[in-house]
Amino acid sequence: MYDTARRVALVKQRVRENTRRRQRREAISLSAACMLLREDAGGYVLVGVVCFAAAVVVTVFCTRLRKNNKQQEQTKEDEET
Repeated sequence: MYDTARRVALVKQRVRENTRRRQRREAISLSAACMLLREDAGGYVLVGVVCFAAAVVVTVFCTRLRKNNKQQEQTKEDEET
């Protein structure tokens, strides 16, 4: 078993290592985002965002349309009975 001072030193070392790893990951993700916005890639990013937004709108529209159709069919069935 380690004594208390050694355990505290090991924990502090792990905390420093984890902090360095986290900072490296953040720097890598930031550099990847900057790479996409550099030069001509900004247009591709814009097109991707616009396409995603359009897909969300179409999905919401279709979901609401389907829900309304189901409600209309249910009211027709209720009226028939």
